[in-house]
This record gives sequence, structure tokens and C-alpha cells, in this order.
Amino acid sequence: DCDCGYATYTPQADGSVRVQNCCERLPNTTVKCSIGKAVVSYPDVFPLEGRFNVTFGGPPKTSNYWILDTDYDNYALIYYCKNLSESKSAEAAWVLSKQRTIHPSVQDTVNGLVDKYFVRQDMRI
Repeated sequence: DCDCGYATYTPQADGSVRVQNCCERLPNTTVKCSIGKAVVSYPDVFPLEGRFNVTFGGPPKTSNYWILDTDYDNYALIYYCKNLSESKSAEAAWVLSKQRTIHPSVQDTVNGLVDKYFVRQDMRI
């Protein structure tokens, strides 16, 4: 249902991060946004892991967002998992970028990482 998705992450004074996920629906460009909060899952672990508890108006989840890889300038590959029951879960992955488009060489790197972490035949795109 989303034609163009984007997110804004803003550090907060308490160490958390404000998450604003927006979805633009075309052709009338209706925008709907959700506001959430992210906190580091294990803040006392060294080195710090890229695992976050992210909530959008509900109880905190345990490490439901994982940063699988990043170059800190061009991309971050994010993985999400939510248990639906004892035998079912919902999973998603996406790429974050500071720019609206990713340079072709960076896209090649990201594609290699997707192949490293996921089985493309199991993915719905």
C-alpha cells in the first residue's frame, strides 16, 4: 500500500531515538506517518551491538530491529522479526540510506549482503 516510504531518526536527550516512518501513497500523494521510539537492546555490551527495541505505541519488544551491516555513510541493512505465535513469525528486511537513491556500486554491495543474509527465493518483494 506504500509507494514511497521514508524514515527520520532523531537522537533524544535520554539516549533513545525518535523514529518517524512515513508512507506516501500515489497518485494523490497522501502521507501517513507513525512515530516510535528506539532504544539500544543491550547498552552495557562491548562492543555495542546494532540491536534495538523499537516500539510504535505499545510495550517494548526485545531486539526486534537488528542492523546487519552498514558502512555508516551510504547504507544500513536492517532486519526485523516479530513472533506471532510459538510456531510463526513475521520477518522483514530493508535498506536505509541517507540519500533517496543509492550509487550503483553501493547497490552492488547491498545486493551481495542480501544474498549473504537471506535466500532470495524466500523473499517477497
